[in-house]
Amino acid sequence: MLTVETLKARYTNDRWGARLGVEPLAWRESPRALEVSLPYRVGNMNMSGRTHGGMLASFLHDAAKLLVWGQSEQDTDPLPQTLDFQISYLTGGGREALTAVAELSRRTREFSFVAVEGRNEAGTAIARAHVVFRNAPSGAAVSHPNQPEGALPALPQPSDAATSRFAPMVKLFNQAMGRAHPGCITEWMGDGLCLMRQEIIPEQDDWAGQVAPGQILTLLDNTGGGAGCSLATDLGMAVTLSIQTAFCEPAAGEALVAHAQSLRREDGLTHNLVQIFGADSLRLKAFGTMTHLVRPGKR
Repeated sequence: MLTVETLKARYTNDRWGARLGVEPLAWRESPRALEVSLPYRVGNMNMSGRTHGGMLASFLHDAAKLLVWGQSEQDTDPLPQTLDFQISYLTGGGREALTAVAELSRRTREFSFVAVEGRNEAGTAIARAHVVFRNAPSGAAVSHPNQPEGALPALPQPSDAATSRFAPMVKLFNQAMGRAHPGCITEWMGDGLCLMRQEIIPEQDDWAGQVAPGQILTLLDNTGGGAGCSLATDLGMAVTLSIQTAFCEPAAGEALVAHAQSLRREDGLTHNLVQIFGADSLRLKAFGTMTHLVRPGKR
């Protein structure tokens, strides 16, 4: 098992983690667990003054990633590959530092299963996640038999009328994105649909030089929220309730395109399907669902 000091040294090369401010603190034994901290930073908050759902997901994911890599015998061992991530948001994180405890549920020769809990300064659980990793990715070629080579699948698009109607909201989204999420651009939204593009920026990479899974989770959260918001008649507070994501292959060296579709809406709650592709390769990088709630504004 690697020391916390070794984890910190390796993690200094993770630009996404540095942007968030994640720091491993201490090992816990029986069961094996790692405690990790996240300081309060304005850049980690959403427009409502709460911890952004994607940033909180990033924090819990990286706590799990550090735990799994920390089980290595030496610091030159391969990095784990994220396969599946699921998170439930129990309550909002405020303007305060957070901690997370990642606990190793099971580890086999090929896979690791981790449970993570995020807590506020009072020690109250605000989110819980489960993450599955492949311990030693083979790097073998990947194929997508159900996806046409060199082309995106047919993705629904909003009507021209909806695109025009939501143009002012898209402008507001992009103004907010430019400050909080550099390189993220909303292309269009309407009719329960949203398309966003994440340009290449150095701050999105992890320590392996790939787009950090946390960046992908943040993009998924933003795009799903855009689709849900486009169906709201009274846009008050927006809340992410849960995210489930399957990571198909690593992303690196190209922008990302995310498409979200609200499959069902009831009483302000939307269930959104999100797919993320490489903008140049057009290969599927990740897909998942995001459950989103829009509360009416206060009267």
